Amino acid sequence: MKMSASSVPEVPQYLRYVDDLPTVKINKYQMHRHIATGGFGRVYESTLYNEPEGQRFALKVKSGNSDITLIERKEIHALKTLEKEENIVRLVDIIRAPKDLIIAMPLAKTDLEFIVGTVELPISKEERRTILFQLFSGICAIHKNKIIHRDIKPANVLISAEGIVQITDFGISEPLVIGEKRSPQGGTLYYKALELLMEDDEYDEKVDVWAAGCTMAELWMRKHLFQPQAKTIMHQIEAISKCCSFPTEKVWPKIVTFKHYAQIEYVNRQHKRKLLPSCIHEIMQGEGLAADLLLQLLVINPEDRISSSDSLAHVYFKQAPPIQPHVKTLLDRMT
Repeated sequence: MKMSASSVPEVPQYLRYVDDLPTVKINKYQMHRHIATGGFGRVYESTLYNEPEGQRFALKVKSGNSDITLIERKEIHALKTLEKEENIVRLVDIIRAPKDLIIAMPLAKTDLEFIVGTVELPISKEERRTILFQLFSGICAIHKNKIIHRDIKPANVLISAEGIVQITDFGISEPLVIGEKRSPQGGTLYYKALELLMEDDEYDEKVDVWAAGCTMAELWMRKHLFQPQAKTIMHQIEAISKCCSFPTEKVWPKIVTFKHYAQIEYVNRQHKRKLLPSCIHEIMQGEGLAADLLLQLLVINPEDRISSSDSLAHVYFKQAPPIQPHVKTLLDRMT
């Protein structure tokens, strides 16, 4: 059955930049090894053909046809919009070949997921603060440019050889338009705010703040903050419900309209003593200012959750201004 023209999703004007790119027959990059496979396609470590010992690039390659999906358009649009921001991965090149779409970015040294998962690698207070300052600088830049990332997590936080933290993977990002409905689908379960899990279609950039809080906690815990019994939406909601104080209907009236509200209210009643405040202070090992920031990031009601700009201005970062070499020393210990 042939799809009618009316059933094909219309591409918004702001995502049509890539349509004007010329199709080229020669790829100037030489691929050396496969790094990963994601929603965009396969990722390769690459160099320029005429500079085989030169700078390394991460090449995202979508093979098979040059048709451009919304995921690819959103990623390209976000990277073009944020190309002058230090804490956002830099878009080096976009190539449309007859059967490939290629995006080139500088190859990172590592990512935060690897650092968090390498439990034998100690992370100092200064290194954590420096990483987090750069992470929130990147998120703040995203929000100032009216974009919601929607998938902030350690795997999407790259670290360059120079110690620069950069946010990547904008494939499910959305424009931040006040009052506009948007899909709550997508993202990564362990980092999804309650409003996404409950399928609110009027969420805003505060979902990135919650995800940043979950990411922040992992720098101390070296594991997910909320540990569901099974990897399902309901189990994740239950894990959050056991730890966090829920707003009343009077404080957040729309909560009663969300999907799964009845089940959540039941779990909430069963766990009246919330574990999060004492748990956070315990895992932060006496770092009271860090604990205070994290508790403001992990507020259930997004209307009361701290913003990315206020997070960046928090006294935790004022106490000792972060400097980039702290991350470089962490990378040096990895080698």
